[in-house]
Amino acid sequence: MIDLSHKKLKVWEKSKALVSEVYKLTNELPKSETYGLTSQMRRALISIISNLSEGASQKSNIEKKRFFEYQDCLLMNWIHRLKYQSIWNYYSTKRLNFLRYLLMRFLLCYQI
Repeated sequence: MIDLSHKKLKVWEKSKALVSEVYKLTNELPKSETYGLTSQMRRALISIISNLSEGASQKSNIEKKRFFEYQDCLLMNWIHRLKYQSIWNYYSTKRLNFLRYLLMRFLLCYQI
């Protein structure tokens, strides 16, 4: 039987809203960023969530810990890219604040 325990994680639920918003926002990036920030932001976020799912399905706590610890690196990488978008004024303050709010909800669940 396939283990779908990742769907029981609060972080999994919060991630769906975050992914949805990131896809909307990255659609608004300049075309010159299609293969840069747009692609990187989407792939990094999907990777984070995929690894959370895979980690939750691991049988041993050591394996679970390895997957969850790897997320710290990916998450910092993703947050760094978000800072560049803020610096380059790609979005309004209101949009960035909403994305930060979703990110904080995600991080709070992730740390629990």
